[in-house]
Amino acid sequence: MKSNRFLAIFSLLLLLVLLAAACSGPEEKKMKFFNQGKALYEKGDYLNARLEFKNALQIDPKFAEAYYMLGMMDVRDRNWKAGFGHLSKAVELAPNHLKAQHQLGLIFLAARETDKAMEKAELVLKGEPKSEDGLLLKGAVLLAKKETDRAISHLEAMRSQGAKNPELFSMIAAAYLTKNSPKKAEDGLKEGIEANPKSVVLHLKLAGLYTDNKRFDEAASVLQAVIGLEPDQARHRLALAGLYWEAGKAERAKEVLKTVAAEMKGEDRWALMAGFYLQRGKPEAAEQELNRGISENKESFNLRLALSDLYFNTGRPDQAMAVLKECLTLSRDPANPGIIRAKNALANIHLARQEIAESEKYIDEVIKESPKNLDARFQKGMIHLLRAEASQAVGEFRTVVNENPGFIQAYLNLAEAHAMNGEMKLASDTLQKALKANPESVDVRRAAGRLYAAQRDMKKAEETLRKLKAEHPENLAVLADLGDVLMASGDWQRAKAEYGEIKRKAPGHPLGYDKMAKLSIARGKWEEAIPELRAALRINPQSDEWTALLVHAYAVQKDYKSALAVCEERLAKEPRDAFARNLMGHVFTLKKEYPRAEEAFQKAIQMQPLWETPHNNLARVLMAQGKTEEAVGKLESALKANPENLTAYLSLGVIYYYKKDYPKAAGMYAKLMEKKPDLWLAANNLAYLLGEQALTGADFEKALAMAQKAQSLRPEEPTVLDTLGWIYFRKGDADRALEWIGRAQAKQPANPAINYHLGMAHYKAGNKDRAKDFLQRALSGKEDFSGREEAQRILAQIS
Repeated sequence: MKSNRFLAIFSLLLLLVLLAAACSGPEEKKMKFFNQGKALYEKGDYLNARLEFKNALQIDPKFAEAYYMLGMMDVRDRNWKAGFGHLSKAVELAPNHLKAQHQLGLIFLAARETDKAMEKAELVLKGEPKSEDGLLLKGAVLLAKKETDRAISHLEAMRSQGAKNPELFSMIAAAYLTKNSPKKAEDGLKEGIEANPKSVVLHLKLAGLYTDNKRFDEAASVLQAVIGLEPDQARHRLALAGLYWEAGKAERAKEVLKTVAAEMKGEDRWALMAGFYLQRGKPEAAEQELNRGISENKESFNLRLALSDLYFNTGRPDQAMAVLKECLTLSRDPANPGIIRAKNALANIHLARQEIAESEKYIDEVIKESPKNLDARFQKGMIHLLRAEASQAVGEFRTVVNENPGFIQAYLNLAEAHAMNGEMKLASDTLQKALKANPESVDVRRAAGRLYAAQRDMKKAEETLRKLKAEHPENLAVLADLGDVLMASGDWQRAKAEYGEIKRKAPGHPLGYDKMAKLSIARGKWEEAIPELRAALRINPQSDEWTALLVHAYAVQKDYKSALAVCEERLAKEPRDAFARNLMGHVFTLKKEYPRAEEAFQKAIQMQPLWETPHNNLARVLMAQGKTEEAVGKLESALKANPENLTAYLSLGVIYYYKKDYPKAAGMYAKLMEKKPDLWLAANNLAYLLGEQALTGADFEKALAMAQKAQSLRPEEPTVLDTLGWIYFRKGDADRALEWIGRAQAKQPANPAINYHLGMAHYKAGNKDRAKDFLQRALSGKEDFSGREEAQRILAQIS
């Protein structure tokens, strides 16, 4: 009997256990994970919330609400790509999920895909006609589409029906401001504040409206109210300080800034105050604030990075790098985000200085620790682009735009890499994607115009740029691009009109004078270039390019006195100006005053021992005086006395080259590279000599490898670009020759040797008119250059 009772009790317990197990099936487990995720989300614990939502999806991969929550967290993290994916999955599983549809509409609106955003707004309103989210989205889309009257009608209808959402009043104000009705905008904002007295956004918009209308006291009163609403937010106090500064009350502004320093917590206050001073053109005060912050926060990466940016942007790159290297001592962890940022910043400075090897070293270190770091990937792409490694550049920039679809410069660089690779259709497609990301981007549309020009579709290039000019008539870069296209088409007069418009619109900017001078030079009208170059130099007296062109222009006119005066003006300001001293020697050479030319070149070499140009010029002068052997003897003696004398190797290399003793010249440059492997000019000159002596395919490959080494060290140096192109020409590849020499000529349009090389490349490619143009430019002056006789022969043949 006892046994039966025991079995009955056991059976009952087993039944209860089974019932309990049945009650905690997949649905309950899924909801348990989901509810835990929502609770964590509401507490702000987003990392663990995400894990709970993913757990729920593992149980039910078709759980739309979990996808929606993941999408909302992605949007919060500004991870638009992931957010779009999760929200799209939510509406695929549950088309009537109106919150997800609304959020997708906002993403489309942010991406400026207004038609798709409107579709989502209408879909939400179809499911719920009075949905405030749907109505507000529709209003925002109408404003984005510049349908202002429809937007006002729609938004006013919402207001009349009692809607009180702050976003409504914000949009009403924006719409009336578009219609130039500031009083209605002000009334809308005031009504919105009355309905939403704690809305910081509406208060700030009202303060901005008052500020724009110079109603500074009223603006200050509103900002003080904002400070009362959010007393811990330093940015509001900075806005008030900025208002006082704009109103001419600098002392009151400084009093407000003192409260930021005294009352705010954390290191950000110092960066904010530095930013305040920088925006108002006070870099010294900004530097002082950052240094104060660093003294109080000795382990701060952020403040040091900000100080480094300040130094770099105010022309102090060495100090910037010193601060960044200090950052590298703050942590031994190479994956520390601060270390990563510092290395990226160091890479950027080295890249700006064309110190490619140093830049790449830091980039590779970042990628090793953080393979998906977009800053490093972008800079890696830039290096590939500079080296003309088009396929590798495409890979890097494609990675960047896939991860950050709104990064316009990455699209532009990707398009450039495709064009460099001869993939014009892909380049065009990339620019179209960029326009989708930002339809208003002037830079993208300029790039499209340049791409048409590169494909010699001058009509489409002009159409694109004229339309852009109509929309942005004050944009000087657009006017310059249009003039360049007309100039490339041979339409001199219309090009002149565009450049003249730049001068009229911006008489204090050098761009118009620079373009007009180069147009005159391209036409062989050196006398017309002189006043343009003078005007450009009045704005920027230290420009080496304009100084050299002006000296050359006077020399072509045989006005040697004026040419020397230009050099003397520079030397009066800076006696150790090697560039001016070399130009002076050039003028004396043209006058056949060889002793004075020799003296000038010697002084230039003393000032810049490893600058090749004065060495070349001195060699010509010595040969003209019959002093070559004497010079060789002195230099060889100097090398015996000091085998580390790099200047002597360089001078001997140049002299042997002009003596046409190419093996000895190559030997000097090879020794120079042994002593200093990263000396680009030695690599470049050795490459040129190897190319001149090349007979076999292997010889040309050796020359190309050396030229590519030079280009990796000095990616944008015109002489290096020209050497690469000339080796391709000698190898028989006219297209590659045109590409490289064309880049060199764009940087040095008056260089006779480069113009000769470009003319010969066009001749080989069958472009006889273009060949004639560049050969004439090469021979327009009296400068001697290797190939002058060949240029004369070919020009006579095609004329």
